[in-house]
Amino acid sequence: MKRGKNKPKTDSSVDFLRSLSYLIENDESVIEDWKRDGAECSDPSKVLDRGVCFLKVIEDSRSDNGDPTPVRVIDVAKLIIKARSSRGEDVFLMKLNEKSHRLQFIGGTVRKGETFETALVRELNEEVPRSHLSKDRDYEYSKIVNEPLDSRFVSPSYGSYRKYSVQYYYIKISKNVDFHGSLRWVSMEELAKGETRDGVKTVPPKDIFNDKIKDKIEKLPYSIEKTINVSRRLAEEVKNETKNEINIDEVKISDIWYSLSIKETVKLIGFVITVAGTISAAAYYIGKAVGS
Repeated sequence: MKRGKNKPKTDSSVDFLRSLSYLIENDESVIEDWKRDGAECSDPSKVLDRGVCFLKVIEDSRSDNGDPTPVRVIDVAKLIIKARSSRGEDVFLMKLNEKSHRLQFIGGTVRKGETFETALVRELNEEVPRSHLSKDRDYEYSKIVNEPLDSRFVSPSYGSYRKYSVQYYYIKISKNVDFHGSLRWVSMEELAKGETRDGVKTVPPKDIFNDKIKDKIEKLPYSIEKTINVSRRLAEEVKNETKNEINIDEVKISDIWYSLSIKETVKLIGFVITVAGTISAAAYYIGKAVGS
């Protein structure tokens, strides 16, 4: 509907608007918690407990109706760090956002007074602090596309429908760097599906990634020379995980096998052959002894 034409048609809708007007008039509040702690609210009965949850319900509905007006337009600088995994996959470095509980490329919002490039350098130093990377000396970067790519979706952090104008950069790192903290290597397959094998969602959403980004980063050369042992990185995350306990009944042999690197797989096969040989030899001598 056009602005100004959407008028209440039922008593309930009229009462709702009156209730809101009385709240505003009397400076009263219904929701006290408006902190940005992520807008994922699985329990509908608690949607009014946190402002971002209530906002997300409204914005989800609004975003389903055509092309709504974004409440904010945000400039963002993002960095693509690409490597080859020990399993031969192309993997990309991402950081876990503790508010939205999503994995996203290194980078962030362009602050007032910044350019895309100055924001990029600041975000790299903030999100990969232990690397002590120095521009020009340790790395070089370039635009993946000449102009920023626009995408619109409901922010999983803020709950509002926003337009993101994202300038993507490729980086080539000459320094040997160990990536730690809440950083994680994510495969192209996981990015295309919108979540990792263990269920962590990724940003941008899969439809936007597949339509606007995938074909561009597939063609990029590797940012670092060394091969990344992804299985070891996953093992460290499991070891440091304190929120969830492993349910042994849900552990699948196929998942364990898939997480192994080629080198680890060869070692495991060798170990199994050795054990099988030892058992066979022991059975032979025991049988010979019994027979005699």
